[in-house]
Amino acid sequence: MSRNADLAKIHIARKDLGLTEGDYRALLARVAGVASAAQLGPDGCKAVLAELKKLGFRVRPKIDAPGDRAHVGKVMKLWREAAESGAIRDGSDAALRAFVRRQTKGPDSPEGVAAAQFLTPKQATRVIEGLKAIMARHWRKRRA
Repeated sequence: MSRNADLAKIHIARKDLGLTEGDYRALLARVAGVASAAQLGPDGCKAVLAELKKLGFRVRPKIDAPGDRAHVGKVMKLWREAAESGAIRDGSDAALRAFVRRQTKGPDSPEGVAAAQFLTPKQATRVIEGLKAIMARHWRKRRA
């Protein structure tokens, strides 16, 4: 992990643990022999993080940010385009959920995924490719 990421975790831990300025500076001096986190090297960062974890800091799992879910937007956009072009008869949300469920059924998910919002990037790729195939068939039929 990068030094900047470690420094960010240190500052988050300080806030989460409610350390006062004095307690925080004392911890830095005791663990790494520095007065400021800016003076920490990679080993110092690791040592301070380990000490903060001993004091009760827990790293929270990353929550998907909206930018991490771009594949969901792509599925929705393709679904709307397919409905508007006439490639699919029913462009409702219920029909999209049924399509997503069919496309994601398999050994790892016997029931399929309930809605596009819950797709992993790998599952979304299957759904997106399925929608592209529907659109391609539709355009081939219209040209013939």
